[in-house]
Amino acid sequence: MINRVNLIGRLTRDPELNVTNNGHTVCNFNLAVQRRYSKGEEETKADFINITTWGRQAEICNQHLCKGRLVGVDGQLRVNHYTIECDCGTEHIKRTEEVTANQVEFLGAPKNKEESKQAANN
Repeated sequence: MINRVNLIGRLTRDPELNVTNNGHTVCNFNLAVQRRYSKGEEETKADFINITTWGRQAEICNQHLCKGRLVGVDGQLRVNHYTIECDCGTEHIKRTEEVTANQVEFLGAPKNKEESKQAANN
């Protein structure tokens, strides 16, 4: 069986870096990825995909990525289910999808001058 996802898209917001209770570093960002479809004429829509990175890669992504940056992501799809209880007392099962990145490749030029300076110094 294979669970592999390859995406190229732009960040919709700046990445968020956190540290878990166990001391693991995690970085989350959202990627807008275009897809084509045909409805008489060929058009494009965007899918918005949550990306999670861990460890040193999380730190690097947080340091060098920003909203609008073009990146390539190679990873695995994770589907999570959880239950929420509404005010009326009924329970609903919610589903979320995310890609856990094995590799993130920075594509294109950085979007701001400070990031350009950091990239040049590394």
